[in-house]
Amino acid sequence: MIGFSIAYERENLLARGYGAGHMREFLTRLARPLIRSGSHLAYGGHWMPEAPNQPNFTYDLLNLISAEQEDNSLGGPDSSHVTGLLFNHQAWPGYEQVETYLRAQWIHCCRIVRISQDVAGIPPGLQALSKDLSLKPGDDDARRARALFNRAVCLSKMRSSMLDLLPVEVPDRPQVREYDVPPISAGILLGGKTALYQGFFPGILEEALNLLRARKPLFIVGGLGGAAEMLAQMICDPQAPLLDFSRLAAATPDLRLMADYGDQHAQQISHRGTSQLVKDLNGFIQAARQDPTDVLQTGLSKDQTITLLQTRDLALVVKLVRQGLATKMPQKMLLS
Repeated sequence: MIGFSIAYERENLLARGYGAGHMREFLTRLARPLIRSGSHLAYGGHWMPEAPNQPNFTYDLLNLISAEQEDNSLGGPDSSHVTGLLFNHQAWPGYEQVETYLRAQWIHCCRIVRISQDVAGIPPGLQALSKDLSLKPGDDDARRARALFNRAVCLSKMRSSMLDLLPVEVPDRPQVREYDVPPISAGILLGGKTALYQGFFPGILEEALNLLRARKPLFIVGGLGGAAEMLAQMICDPQAPLLDFSRLAAATPDLRLMADYGDQHAQQISHRGTSQLVKDLNGFIQAARQDPTDVLQTGLSKDQTITLLQTRDLALVVKLVRQGLATKMPQKMLLS
């Protein structure tokens, strides 16, 4: 299972001469050989219809997997390959937006992994309603704080669960296992929000932190903006300021609201808040400044790892990520 953390940040890409089509080409060139080798993909993208200037990479991956399955069914030279699937991790309340007909339409390509408030360890008496997330500041601050906090806890649980083997039970038949969701073996990061994000931390940074803790290969594409670029710059430049809560809260004001709510319920809901996440990631950043190859586990040389963190050449990025994966997982990665 290879984790993809890719988010389209339009202004960042346009400023560098890239657009949505380049992102799609990049994703396809990385994902296709993995799918053909039987590796699964993990991606927490949403299922909403594609909007102008906002591509939906979930459907790109689904269409890619479907096309590979169709090629295999035709009995061509690759028909002996076992095609990988997409495991789409969804935290509350995101999975509520996935219509039944969509799940049925893509059942041959995708498994949706739901992280509910129960799964995230939120007691029934403290659970929120999804409609509370649409409340505006001042409407009902207590309900809004609970909903924002619970969503953040579910997002954190979703991201950490990607590193675990998750048994999925048959609906309405407790203790009967239908299949297992494999843990991710490596992660690829590109783009990502640095402000007004959901959760305690920019999603790409939290997923990076989980991979660093587990010492799994982490490929950060830092040349195309977003949270991935912010992380890459802090690693490459020893003089760059590290993360701090105040800077994050200035860009995402709801962090303070969630922090206050979390302090009130720390004994009832286990979670790592923004301050702890900042401290943990800063420790890895400082270590990566000394030895990025070892900390990031890229399978590349130090010069190649730094190049991956900085380059805007997507062809070179694809080459380096494939090379790193082939070094770390030579039995699974096809370079053709």
